Amino acid sequence: MDKEKTGDIPRLLQRFGVEMPPLGITAEPTQFDYDIGEMEFRDAMLAANEQLIPARLSLAVQLPFCASLCYHCSRLKKVTRNGRLMAAYVDALCKEIRSKSELIDGDRLAEQLWFVGGSPAYLGITSLGRIMTEIAQNFSVSGSNSRYFMVEVDARTATSQYVAQLSMLGINAMRTWVPAMSQTVQTSINREQSAENLATLMMAARRTSFRDVTLATRYGLPMQTVEGLKSDIDWLADLGPDNIVAERYQHRPGLHASQRLIPRTLLPEIEKVDEMEAVMTERLLLSGYEHIGLGHFTLTGSVMHRAKQQGQLQRGLMGYMIGAGADTLGFGAGATSSIEDFLFRAPEDIDAYMRNTQRGGLAIEAGYCADIATERARFIVERMLCDGVCRERDWSVSFDIPFNRYIDALGSYIQPLVVDDILTFDQHTLTVTERGRKSLGRIVETFEKSLQDRALVSLHSNTGSVTLT
Repeated sequence: MDKEKTGDIPRLLQRFGVEMPPLGITAEPTQFDYDIGEMEFRDAMLAANEQLIPARLSLAVQLPFCASLCYHCSRLKKVTRNGRLMAAYVDALCKEIRSKSELIDGDRLAEQLWFVGGSPAYLGITSLGRIMTEIAQNFSVSGSNSRYFMVEVDARTATSQYVAQLSMLGINAMRTWVPAMSQTVQTSINREQSAENLATLMMAARRTSFRDVTLATRYGLPMQTVEGLKSDIDWLADLGPDNIVAERYQHRPGLHASQRLIPRTLLPEIEKVDEMEAVMTERLLLSGYEHIGLGHFTLTGSVMHRAKQQGQLQRGLMGYMIGAGADTLGFGAGATSSIEDFLFRAPEDIDAYMRNTQRGGLAIEAGYCADIATERARFIVERMLCDGVCRERDWSVSFDIPFNRYIDALGSYIQPLVVDDILTFDQHTLTVTERGRKSLGRIVETFEKSLQDRALVSLHSNTGSVTLT
């Protein structure tokens, strides 16, 4: 391939591909090993329980059903009006909850709970209540005011009464998708929603016990313009949610069939998308939001802001999460569990998932085990994404290898970031600069690249020596 064509690849990937995920948190489908299954899951759970101080526990419930198809969506979803199918799914889900709870020590509190989709609210408050009851009966659920129990709410259909019912179930955090408010953009992605209804839901959440409200939006959508995004961002900021999450749309029609309904000719040029990102960041900062990183903006005094100040932020399966160092148990079709050094994935096919759970299985289809090189890189990346700094004293708690020797071994990868004023390094601390906070994705990509090249074959803890390829 000639140089000119090769140089176009990053631009094409940025427009039509996908940015690398936060290192060690997710894995591409090809990385999962189908020989890793229930036995390894049980072993990982046992090892997690036997830690001197077991990790915090989060629960994530996958509810993949939707009433209609959003063309831009990249999630696992099932568009259906089949009530019997959804009821059978809830039966299987409750059985999975009971089976997995038997592997968790009773003294491990579930401090976080996430209902994600699909559209979780589509199942109705009765089904959500049944799932909540099943969780409460089988896990030690935190009753603290600091617990974080979140549900994604569809602003197209939810009502103030529904928000109040969620609060009565013990839900105290809400996340609502608002991809765009422009009628033209909404039509192009087949997701039309009312600005008035969203404002009503925001007021309802404030009248209840909700301690955290997040609005999630996207930029780079079909038919979207810079001026239209400015209007959307200003309006969202005026609503005053605790958090605004702005994701760059990634067009991957080869992986997500619904995106094939979006003609590529409708997508804005990459230069316009870059401009959208810059304008959006500027306007949110002027509105009083702080950029935590990777498109997540939060208000001073919010749950996420306090967690960041206390060094308790974590990048997890749901994005930024409070409570660093948590294990996550996933339930439902396509759900991912993160236990110790492992990721475990459930079958994505709903029928296959239900067959597995109904015969007493743990819904583990495949797994992924991070090696020691990945663990080291993940530790540094997570601290930089969450705290803006990785300190030698924190590193030394988890690893025997001298911090400065590890960084020196990665010199050819890190040095360009130092030269470009993205990172600074003083032998004891790796720090993200002000400029670097706007380029966290590049930091992630750098460490991913070092692992792909297998630059570090081994680091010997007994001597502190480094072996390179």
